[in-house]
Amino acid sequence: MNDARLAGCLQDGMTPRPRQWYECLNAKVFFWLTKEDLDKFTNAQHYRDGEREVLVLNSRRVVAAYRDAVWLCPMNSGTTKGRAKPRGPSTFLRIDDHPYGTPVVELCVDGGIADVECFVECGYVVGGTRPIAELVS
Repeated sequence: MNDARLAGCLQDGMTPRPRQWYECLNAKVFFWLTKEDLDKFTNAQHYRDGEREVLVLNSRRVVAAYRDAVWLCPMNSGTTKGRAKPRGPSTFLRIDDHPYGTPVVELCVDGGIADVECFVECGYVVGGTRPIAELVS
């Protein structure tokens, strides 16, 4: 993210200092909801050359187990490319507060998922040839 662009789009009482937004993001673990969005991310200039391990989780089960820690976001909260969208604490909403019919681009969980292996349906490597079984045991 570009700090100057980020500072210009912070709202909801956030100071124009990007650190506050970065702390908000770093307190969560983020999940792409569509393969198309994941592919855009893994093919982005900064990520396309490296090998990435991808775990596909059962989102219904994750939400059931972590509902009180789940947030929904209508945009890619970690970019300021293009026309940077306004953002602040209200960018993330709990499931019950998210307006029906409003797009969801990111699902995130406060602090992560300690028992993530319980939700994995499959895994694969982007940009490499090793099977995921060699990477996750």
